[in-house]
Amino acid sequence: MEAQNMPAAMLRWLNDQEKNSEEAWLLILFRSVLTMIHRQQPVRLDTDGLLTASFWKHIEARLEYSLLEHKKPKAVNLYRFFHRVADQEKWLLLTSEHACLTEEGERFLSQKEETQLAVILYHFFPEP
Repeated sequence: MEAQNMPAAMLRWLNDQEKNSEEAWLLILFRSVLTMIHRQQPVRLDTDGLLTASFWKHIEARLEYSLLEHKKPKAVNLYRFFHRVADQEKWLLLTSEHACLTEEGERFLSQKEETQLAVILYHFFPEP
């Protein structure tokens, strides 16, 4: 896996989320997205090949935050980051119009939370 260029604003925003919660907010987001895909699959993709704005708005409402407002998902760094991690970890099977959870994605969801968080954080801070 290779390091990702993470915009500083995204890291600051994630840090603010963590300060307001006892739980690993980033992990909650990833688990929520993958679980929702698993329950609703196949899930539609937008013309950019990302999960649709309506999908993300549902996640935002469930987790009580708002990033999309009047933007497309490709304009939100966090959502692009999710797609990069999911692609590199092979959690999703993507066609031109839909996404489904793969066996790797199901395996990820069955792991301990500490292991899941380590996998996600690796994409922020890969080993040298």
